[in-house]
Amino acid sequence: MAEIGAITGATQAATTNIASIVNKDDFLKLLTTQLSYQDPFEPMENTEFVSQMAQFTSLEQMANLNKSFETFSNTLSLAMNMETTIAFLNKNVVANDTLNTGKTVEGKVTGIDYTGTVPSLILDVTGVGTRNIGLADVLKIVS
Repeated sequence: MAEIGAITGATQAATTNIASIVNKDDFLKLLTTQLSYQDPFEPMENTEFVSQMAQFTSLEQMANLNKSFETFSNTLSLAMNMETTIAFLNKNVVANDTLNTGKTVEGKVTGIDYTGTVPSLILDVTGVGTRNIGLADVLKIVS
């Protein structure tokens, strides 16, 4: 009996591996070919056929769900970054000076720069001009 269990487990693992590289169109071609060469006097068991279709359908749905979740996660992350940066508009902040290591600058956030992969705050520093400051460089909000 242990040998049968090992064979069944190996067959299921092979089916899962094949299903992960075969798309829906390939599966339907394979199914059509399998049915055309099937002996009409000894057809495939219905349970085997249904099991194969269920495994493939389940795998396809999981792949689609994974893609949808990844898209949702990226959209949510972008929205959270935008919301966080907008909260700094017109606030006076103290931040690490990106041009002078070890020093800080204070100024009013006058805008947001979304050109990079991570948004940065445009800080108007009195007497110096504007500086782009990353959110991680903000030390405190003064007002």
